[in-house]
Amino acid sequence: GIQTGYVMAHYHITQENYEASARHLMESIDLIKKKKDKARPMFVLAQLQRKMGDSEAAIETFSEVARMNVAYELEFQANVQQAMTYERKGGSSEAIVEMLEKMLNDKKNEEYLDQVYYALADVSLEDRMRNEGMYYLERSIYTSQGNSRQLGKSYLRLADLHMEDFSYEVAQAYYDSALVHMPEENERREEVEDLASNLTDLVG
Repeated sequence: GIQTGYVMAHYHITQENYEASARHLMESIDLIKKKKDKARPMFVLAQLQRKMGDSEAAIETFSEVARMNVAYELEFQANVQQAMTYERKGGSSEAIVEMLEKMLNDKKNEEYLDQVYYALADVSLEDRMRNEGMYYLERSIYTSQGNSRQLGKSYLRLADLHMEDFSYEVAQAYYDSALVHMPEENERREEVEDLASNLTDLVG
């Protein structure tokens, strides 16, 4: 039944066998009667499709979830994740950018603007529009209402971009800020600590 499908899907995720996991998940979703109960497993399915490299299918599944009349938090995430899945080779970003710009003007998103701007930055950088990407990352930081995880991501992305431009002083400041908001268990933590201290010496 449905539960068995979930258990199998979860097991295959732990084995990093994403195709088998997606198959079990789809079978479970087919068995669910209520449409709104399908939303969460479909969100996971979209994440699996992205992991398997099928960005078009993932974007389609995320957008289906967003249209399913679900709790707003899930609708919001499903919309933002479409942007985070977008790949230039998979088509045009026009519809996604339009959707994100609408989200910026929606009163409901006032506390989430940092995430919307980060998603816009992600799409811009994927489209090789570097200046726009950096501008949106700065907006993401500026509009933050204290979501530490998101602040850490935005600072880190900006630091990396400035590093690529050899703007060591600015990069150093952003790496420092990223560290303040970066969880201990982040896989880049040690590398960023080294970068920040090496750049401090260099700038000094």
